[in-house]
Amino acid sequence: MLVVGCTVVASGVSIVARPSHKAVEVGRSFGCETTRPKSFGDWREMPVKDAQVVNPETQRLLDGLYSQMLARTYVNLQGCIMLSLAYGDDQRGGLTAHRPEACYPAQGLTLNTEYDSEG
Repeated sequence: MLVVGCTVVASGVSIVARPSHKAVEVGRSFGCETTRPKSFGDWREMPVKDAQVVNPETQRLLDGLYSQMLARTYVNLQGCIMLSLAYGDDQRGGLTAHRPEACYPAQGLTLNTEYDSEG
């Protein structure tokens, strides 16, 4: 009975403690574009013209889930890396995360998950 009682109390506390306002509504703004560097170490941003999601239906889904999205490609003498960030201003648990392993190949990209730090 003690365990059941503690479970019921914990459930009630979690409902009461759940945030009711979005962070952006109370003045805590967050900017993906301005808070990420254009360069670091010997990596430099490679300008990409009009990067787009290929599938318009996927774009509508992303626009509904996230308030900000940022995609950058950085290059150095060894190659390039892609940074992709998605931020939703509603942090109350309603966002549905998707995995790059499914999302990127669906858009026609190939993932290389093997990284050799020696070059």
